[in-house]
Amino acid sequence: MNGIQRSAPLALLLLAVGCGGSGQAVPVKSPAAPPTTAALLHATFTMHWGAAQPQATRRAPKYIAATTRSIAIFVNGGSAQITNAPPVGQPQTTNIVIDAPVGTDTFTIAAYDATNGVGTILSHAVFSQQIAAGAANTLSASLNGVVKSASVSLTNATPPAGTAATSAVNVTAVDPDGNVIVGSTDYDHPVLLTNSDASGATSLSTTTVANASTAVALSYNGKALTSATVDPGNGTGATFAPIPTITEYMVPGAVANDLVGIAAGPDGNVWFTEAGSNAIGRITTAGVVSTFPIPTAGSNPVSITGAPDGALWFTQPGTGQVGRMTTQGVVTEFSFPNGQNTQGAIVATSQAVEFLERPSAANTLMGVVAYNNGGIGEWALGNSAYNGPAALGPDGNVWYIDGQLRRLVANGPIDAFAVPPVCTSPRALAAGPDGNLWYICSASNYVVRQTTAGVATAFHVPGLNVGLAGIAAGPDGALWFTEGMGAIGRITTSGTITEYPVPTTFWPYAITAGPDGNIWFTEYNSPKIGKLVY
Repeated sequence: MNGIQRSAPLALLLLAVGCGGSGQAVPVKSPAAPPTTAALLHATFTMHWGAAQPQATRRAPKYIAATTRSIAIFVNGGSAQITNAPPVGQPQTTNIVIDAPVGTDTFTIAAYDATNGVGTILSHAVFSQQIAAGAANTLSASLNGVVKSASVSLTNATPPAGTAATSAVNVTAVDPDGNVIVGSTDYDHPVLLTNSDASGATSLSTTTVANASTAVALSYNGKALTSATVDPGNGTGATFAPIPTITEYMVPGAVANDLVGIAAGPDGNVWFTEAGSNAIGRITTAGVVSTFPIPTAGSNPVSITGAPDGALWFTQPGTGQVGRMTTQGVVTEFSFPNGQNTQGAIVATSQAVEFLERPSAANTLMGVVAYNNGGIGEWALGNSAYNGPAALGPDGNVWYIDGQLRRLVANGPIDAFAVPPVCTSPRALAAGPDGNLWYICSASNYVVRQTTAGVATAFHVPGLNVGLAGIAAGPDGALWFTEGMGAIGRITTSGTITEYPVPTTFWPYAITAGPDGNIWFTEYNSPKIGKLVY
């Protein structure tokens, strides 16, 4: 046996993997090389089959998948030179002798899961090498595993919401026979990861996994995020879902039944009404509380909203007024000819604030204050059952509920739509991110989605008499609501409900999406403001 080194080992780095197809990812023959008239030399490869190689004795990753039953070697596109694996129970080291001509040769190697070079290809390699006569030619190859599918797991899938965190992303690829592919040799094609999070709260260090040694990390910046799924494409993904946390902040000087309305302010803070203390409160997103008194005693502020004029506006049912407060705490109060019971929700439109007032049982008005000149007005709405909630609708009109869902079109008619029979005592109204109106039914445990054409769908909240109180659209594309019995609820626009218990277990009341992307709420029976981070 002259020529090439007689026992030159062929180090087969067979990563048993498999993503992407039937496993026939390599041609039976390599591309043909130019014809040669050089004499053929003999080369001996030492092959260590995977079946009888204990994991601890392998010089990882220089082994092949345990289900490999034959090896086919093609030289310069010639006929396959095939060697079958020894039967189980016999020595699993085989010397493979092949013929190769002097010169630059192209070698193609394929590992099959059946004998005689047939079946499914589990791994393969193509490489070129110069073969010289009379020299010790050592040939080596690293086989690329054929990826059939992949799965993803996360080391830190449920960190506390609101706190930056990192999770290692573990990608496990398997070949068509289900063997796990290990080692640093590349797969036959990379596993491409996708991240379902479009908010930017999470990011992947790389989306291309070339081999089992590729390190991937998912970074979470602590911003609002319900969940994110890392998907390998063909296989099983993993979900990253921070656990929502609720923090409560005591309001100095406030008493029980004091904190009522809440709204995001134009200054990046959250503002709230202190009805019993005759004041407006401000809380920074870090939890620092300040209080600003209202000049007129006994004003009993209730509803509050941030407005396009850069101020906070609120109702004062104790004095039949509406107040305006700058973000520095300067208050202006507006009185109305028929001003009584101005506790209805206050709504900020592009030109003015509007609010419901009810001077008598047979008369409901919509009060208006213009931003540009402070001009006031009152529109007669007619008889109504009671003062209900109001909100700026997704269509730009003001909507309110007084036993029916009503749309107030400026200089136009008032349209009325029946609420579902199961809905009793609607108490809060919000425009949803889906272009619909959403409201809660406090006496019957329902959250209702109603289109601007009046088509209503009611979703039942689990439990009996949970005391639904407030509702607001969140930045996550869902609606959030308060349960007086001690929970914050989240409902998707398709009706899936999730509930989060509040540490102080009684009367979460008004609710809003904060400027920080979190959910903020008042606690009616305790002088606290709550923040839910998700």
